[in-house]
Amino acid sequence: MNGRVGKDSDVCYAWWVLGSLVSLKVNLSELFNVNILINFILKCQDKCNGGFSRIENSKNDVKKEYFNYYERESLAYKEADLFHTFFALCALSLINHNVHRYKEKRKRKHELFGNVAFPQSLENTLKQMQHVHASFAMPAHIAH
Repeated sequence: MNGRVGKDSDVCYAWWVLGSLVSLKVNLSELFNVNILINFILKCQDKCNGGFSRIENSKNDVKKEYFNYYERESLAYKEADLFHTFFALCALSLINHNVHRYKEKRKRKHELFGNVAFPQSLENTLKQMQHVHASFAMPAHIAH
């Protein structure tokens, strides 16, 4: 995941981009293949020393040739650091919370027609009601 065109992938952008989308109440599973995002973040993990680096460990030996505006930048991006570790863990937590939240929301709703849905709890309440007047969808003793 990158922040803009011409910028290398960076694990911290997972937090910045996904955090912005979640604050707008976006279901991440509808926009992204979250498994690919999770795998990207986990590939940035330094399994020997702990923490997360900026890029995938498999790319640590690849020379940055394109869009390298700062020479010093290429030296620091190879090692795990606290900044990228913190935001990688935040992004993983955010993805997990968002995905499970929308799974629970789907479970709680019953679809009628396409996008029209109502809460599952309402369906359960209506099933428990007896003597509902069909015309008014209210208890029969109130309808008379």
